[in-house]
Amino acid sequence: MGERIAALLWRNSLTISSFAVRLGKDRAQVSRKMHGQARWYVDELADAAGILNTSVGFLMGETDDDRRPAHLESARKAPTASAVGAEGVGRAGLEPATDGL
Repeated sequence: MGERIAALLWRNSLTISSFAVRLGKDRAQVSRKMHGQARWYVDELADAAGILNTSVGFLMGETDDDRRPAHLESARKAPTASAVGAEGVGRAGLEPATDGL
């Protein structure tokens, strides 16, 4: 995922620092996420895809089509999920694939 994000940062003339600011994170946090040392949360991936004008599917390697889906082009940015939901449960993260377990 980090390589795809790095390529999209270059294509969109963004630095990791400016990308981090737009995500509401610090540069070190984003760098750790890009290098696989920290997990991405679903709301962060959605925000990242919007900033980079692509889809979450592309960021996750589900598709090689890096274009943002047409139905999202005119959509307004949805509010991000809070760190803790109404039930007091923290948000879910994406775990690496565990094929063969």
